[in-house]
Amino acid sequence: MKVRDIMSHHPACCSPLTNLKEAARLMLETNCRAVVVVENILDLRPVGIITDHDIVCRCLALGLDPLEAKAVEFMTRPCITVNAETGLDDCYRILIQNSIRQMPVVDEQRSCCGMVTHADFALYQSLPL
Repeated sequence: MKVRDIMSHHPACCSPLTNLKEAARLMLETNCRAVVVVENILDLRPVGIITDHDIVCRCLALGLDPLEAKAVEFMTRPCITVNAETGLDDCYRILIQNSIRQMPVVDEQRSCCGMVTHADFALYQSLPL
């Protein structure tokens, strides 16, 4: 099986200049814990990822204002990505080696086309073979 078989399609994306309140709203609306930060909305090339953990631990815990803060200031970078055609063993190894819980999936043009998470692997493991 490949990443494309278990990934979520059309993940939430924002620009580097999106404020953290809007990023958090996107997480709430899409029931996810991370938003892919893309160069621009036209080509969707990932430049970072902003997670609920980034907002809480890098911004709020330091007493900074998420209404004024921008995604570019607190996003995790570089953005580690995987191709939709990557095998599941290789993908899981990348997640573990980098201590990350979610990772954008890119297509041949390096545009974001999905998201793969630890939860996707848990669901995959519970599927009948």
